Amino acid sequence: MNTLSPICTRRFFRDSLCLKKLLQAKETRYLDTGSKFFALPASTIQQEVAEYLDKTEINALFDAPDACMMKKSARTSAALFSLPNGQRVFFKRNGNRKGLRFSLFYLTHFPRSFRAAGAAIAFRETGVRTPEVFAAGEERRGMILKNSFLLTEAVGNGASLLDEFYQDTTTPEKVALMLEETITAAAKLHRANIYHGDLKLINFYRPAPDAEIGIWDLDSVRIYRIGIPRKRVIREIGRIITSFLIFGEEKANLPDSFFDLHAMTEKALRIYGKAYPAGFIPSAHAVEQEAISRWLSKKHLQHQYGENLL
Repeated sequence: MNTLSPICTRRFFRDSLCLKKLLQAKETRYLDTGSKFFALPASTIQQEVAEYLDKTEINALFDAPDACMMKKSARTSAALFSLPNGQRVFFKRNGNRKGLRFSLFYLTHFPRSFRAAGAAIAFRETGVRTPEVFAAGEERRGMILKNSFLLTEAVGNGASLLDEFYQDTTTPEKVALMLEETITAAAKLHRANIYHGDLKLINFYRPAPDAEIGIWDLDSVRIYRIGIPRKRVIREIGRIITSFLIFGEEKANLPDSFFDLHAMTEKALRIYGKAYPAGFIPSAHAVEQEAISRWLSKKHLQHQYGENLL
């Protein structure tokens, strides 16, 4: 169960540092069921997961008696359910529906689920909380990618920091603390040359009251050998600030001063600089430009489609 096939080996050497974290880890094991291939990072239930995936029709997991659907669309499905040993897990399936160009790309590349699994290892090495990945997998028809899979521990019943943000008991002082927590977490990643790529309130979570926040949705993570490009640092901080501003518009108990973009940006940069004093500290003007650009883009989407797509 622990040998990579030749095609997987070739793809491995063409891919990212995230993948190397996963595929070079001596604890990682592999499961090849024919049309499906899984990488299983080290975990306390690695053997149970391998046996379960080997015996189960993976696409039928969403029909499990205790399955709780969280998302279902033409391309992505996600649900919470329990393994036979009682372990509550989160399962996500992404279909390859992006056309010929992406089908050709994935002939020689692993899908993002494998990168996310490698990123989770990097996060844990850095000390940033993230759900443990039990398995990353792919389903192919011939050599063409059909679906990719990610199986992780379930944390906080799937509730994000955005859910906490919207609670009536969340005061302006608590929101200010949340801004500090999210910016500090971003700085912690950047110190390790890790770029998340989609940091916003909905991609942070708190596993228990008063616990340290964690980060999920690692599909866009990149690991750099020598520092994160400056434009990406600006983008990451600006994205967090925009998330607070847009969702803050729907929270009635926030004072008008909360929406002072310059004041929020300067506070965020002070927090970032304190957490990562040796790193690149962007100018407030650059971050504000990024935040405004993203805010305008999202407001346009809201107007056009009638839903919050941040």
